Amino acid sequence: MFGIYPRVSRVFSESMSFRFTILLLSLLSHSLDVITGFPFISVIPPLAGWLAYQVSDHLECLARECCKTAVNFSSAKLREDLKTRLHGQHIAEERLYNHVKAHMDDRNPRKALVLSLHGFTGVGKNFASSIIVSNILRKGEKSRFYHFYDSTIHFPHEDLVNEYKTRLQSEVRNAVASCAVSIFVFDEVHKMPPGVLNALVPFLGFSKSIDGLDFRRSIFIFIGNSGGTVINEYLLEAVSQGRQRSSIQYGDMRRNLAKAVFNEKGAFKLSNLIDQHLITALVPFLPLQEVHVRQCITDAAARMFVEATEEMKDFVVDELDWGPNDMHIFSESGCKLIYEKVGFYLQHSGLAEETDNDSILQDPLAP
Repeated sequence: MFGIYPRVSRVFSESMSFRFTILLLSLLSHSLDVITGFPFISVIPPLAGWLAYQVSDHLECLARECCKTAVNFSSAKLREDLKTRLHGQHIAEERLYNHVKAHMDDRNPRKALVLSLHGFTGVGKNFASSIIVSNILRKGEKSRFYHFYDSTIHFPHEDLVNEYKTRLQSEVRNAVASCAVSIFVFDEVHKMPPGVLNALVPFLGFSKSIDGLDFRRSIFIFIGNSGGTVINEYLLEAVSQGRQRSSIQYGDMRRNLAKAVFNEKGAFKLSNLIDQHLITALVPFLPLQEVHVRQCITDAAARMFVEATEEMKDFVVDELDWGPNDMHIFSESGCKLIYEKVGFYLQHSGLAEETDNDSILQDPLAP
C-alpha cells in the first residue's frame, strides 16, 4: 500500500511542473502587447521556444512512455533477483551484476555495455536477460525502448547480410535517437549469418557522437549456444576431479571460451566485435545439475500456487534427459521444460482440480 506514495509524488510533481509551464506560456502571450522595448523583446523568442519545448515534452510523457521516466534502475533489486532466481550460475551472477551496475551508475560511460551470454539451452541466459531489462526499464520487456531480435526470424538468409546490416543500423540509430538508454537483445546468435553484427561496430566503440547521437549509454545483449561445448567439458572435468562447482572462476575458461566463440559457426565467427575487443564480457552459463533443476521445480510450483513436494520433484527429474552419455550429471534441457513438466504432474496426479485456474495464469515470480 505504501509503495504507491512515491509514484503519486512523482505524478503530482510532473503535473505541477506542466501546469507551471502552461502558466508561464499564458503570461508570456498576454505580455506581448505590453512588452515592446529593448531588452525584453530580445528575450521573448528564446523563452517562447523553451516553453514550447517543455510543453511538447510533457505532452509526450502524458500520451505515451517517454525516455526520461522510462528508466528506473535498482541495483539492490538486480542483485537480489540474480542471486535468488538464477540458479547454478555463480559466474554469470557476479559478472552481470557488476557490469550492469558499473554502466548504469556512470553518467558518462566511455562506451556502450556489450554482454554476450553463452551456454546450451535451458541454463538461464534468456531469463538473466529478462532480469536485467526488468531492473532497468519500468515496463521491462514491454517498454518501447526494449528491442528484441530473434536471428531465425529477423536474419534468416545468408544472402541478405548486406540488407540486414543496413536495416539494423537504421533501427539502432532511430532507437537511440528516441532514448539513449535503449536496450537491444539478440537471441540465437549462433544461427545468425556471419557479418550481420559487424553493422554494430561503429556504435559500440568510444565515439562520443555519431551523426549527433551518443550510443555510449545503450546496452547490447547477445544470447547464443556458441562456446557451450567448451563450458560443459570444463565443468565435467572439474566435477570428475572432485572440485566444487563454486570453485570455478571466470578466468578458468575465459580464453578458451573466446576462441570457441570466434571460430564456431554463427554471428561471431571471425567477427569484428571480437577482434576489435568491443564486447565488454563473454559470460559463461554452466550446465545445470540435479540440485539446480529441483530449485527450478520449486519456482515453477510457486508460480502455480502449489507446494513442490519431493514426489513432484522426483517425478519431474525422471522425466528429463540427463548426460553426458548415460551419466546423470547435467540436464540436457536445463530448466527449459520444467514448467510444462510440473503442469503435467499436476494433471497426472489430479492436483490440478484443487487449484484455482485463474491463479495459475498469474506469475508472481515473473520479471
